[in-house]
Amino acid sequence: MVTYGYSAPLGFWLLRAHGHEDVRMLMGPRDQWAQMGRPWSTDVPAVAESAHPPVLADDDLLASREAVMSAVNEASQLVLDVRAEREYDGELFWPSGATEDVGRTGHVPGAVSVPIALLRAEDGTLRSADELRGVFEQAGVTKDKALITYCTIGNRASEAWFALKYLLGYPDVRVYYGSWVEWGKATDTPIETAGASGSVDRHRDRQRGLDMPQSAPGRVGLAGLRSPAPAGQIAPATSRPQRRIDECLTHSRIARAQM
Repeated sequence: MVTYGYSAPLGFWLLRAHGHEDVRMLMGPRDQWAQMGRPWSTDVPAVAESAHPPVLADDDLLASREAVMSAVNEASQLVLDVRAEREYDGELFWPSGATEDVGRTGHVPGAVSVPIALLRAEDGTLRSADELRGVFEQAGVTKDKALITYCTIGNRASEAWFALKYLLGYPDVRVYYGSWVEWGKATDTPIETAGASGSVDRHRDRQRGLDMPQSAPGRVGLAGLRSPAPAGQIAPATSRPQRRIDECLTHSRIARAQM
């Protein structure tokens, strides 16, 4: 099965987290498909019944609200917030800024902020492994921690999960599927807002070609991020959309190989 489009990471993670083994993903916006002159279809495919094993959640990939609550004060675990800074700071509940059907704003106490925009290249696909590694190391997100990612409804959290697990080889990463929709609307969950310090000391030096600005504790900022090409490296002649599609399909092969 191949997932693509806006919620491709969420679809990929949901399938993997509920026992579907052969899943692949085309990372990035679906427009890249049309940019390469590949065809679209409006035909509705015929759906045939097939046998499928019972759908069971995999606790190694899926974190509950209770699991996040337990991770808050646990030194061996780290909660990773990949929403935008304004969401993390408590200025917005929904990323769109909508004011209907909202709950409390802020972030999980001690959560480290790494906005998903830091993980994406200009075309919307994931950055290179070296660039991703630099971003996470700058935030103090290390492989010795058990990680839980979250966002608002799970899509951005799933994208970060994919990068950590399949591109960087982090051994213990889960997604909090309820994310902020559940946490922020609950009445018994602790919340921090702007001004509260995160729980992880961050490295503030330049790492792996990424010049990260200093910012508030517990977060990595977007301003100043740059990724110069290594000296002497010549880009291949293949067009950028084609390169990104090839890279995304490679990511999918990596993911399948590690299942």
